[in-house]
Amino acid sequence: MLAKVFNGYSRTPSAAGGYKAETFAFANGGAVLGHAHDKSIDDATFRQVINLISPSLTRQNYIAATDPEDTDLIIFVNWGATNGYHPGSTYDGNLQSVADWSDWDANASTVDEANRQRDRGNFRNAALLGYSEALATHINVQGMGIHGTLYEDLIADVEEGRYFVILTAFDFKTAWQSKQLRPLWSVRYNIPTRGNHFTAALPSMTAFASRYFGRDSKGLVRRLNPTGKVEMGEVKMLGPVETESN
Repeated sequence: MLAKVFNGYSRTPSAAGGYKAETFAFANGGAVLGHAHDKSIDDATFRQVINLISPSLTRQNYIAATDPEDTDLIIFVNWGATNGYHPGSTYDGNLQSVADWSDWDANASTVDEANRQRDRGNFRNAALLGYSEALATHINVQGMGIHGTLYEDLIADVEEGRYFVILTAFDFKTAWQSKQLRPLWSVRYNIPTRGNHFTAALPSMTAFASRYFGRDSKGLVRRLNPTGKVEMGEVKMLGPVETESN
């Protein structure tokens, strides 16, 4: 999850605690879908997405506007899924011919092209997920072992299929009156596609990210969504249970 603020934006504290309410309107930024068929996100509509994320905005005192004259923000909503990296998918999983030294140049070229396609896919996914800056920071020190396996962990995230949402808030009056988009804050958050259903997971992943709505996260935040935990205690025998007979 990555959150940023722009153009000096900051929230105004409220005397009652928290922050002063700000009004907003939604705008459809559109879906960015991967190549893999996924009914849970392929069938998701803009109306469905905003209905599921609205409660988290309300809890942070961002209130849906009813009057253009009294609207502070216009929030563009993008959502989608990235394609995971599958080794060998580009070249039918057959790079065994690399061992054929008689055609080494051709095979080396094939491997290079596979790596370039992998890098291009990673670059696109990193931009969508908000990982670009973190990857650029840690790739320069990975060889020194300073940050352990963090760079490899980031790459593993990027190469895993993930559902994501991008919220970008712009100044509404500037957009309405001057027809210009002046960004104020943005947040990008995501969850693995494996084992999850997009619309079912959307409320909880948005609730987790909502603490950073309108704030700067100071870099990438990698934490798992808190989940419930069930612990099975020692089994106790209660003895026979008497029942009434007719």
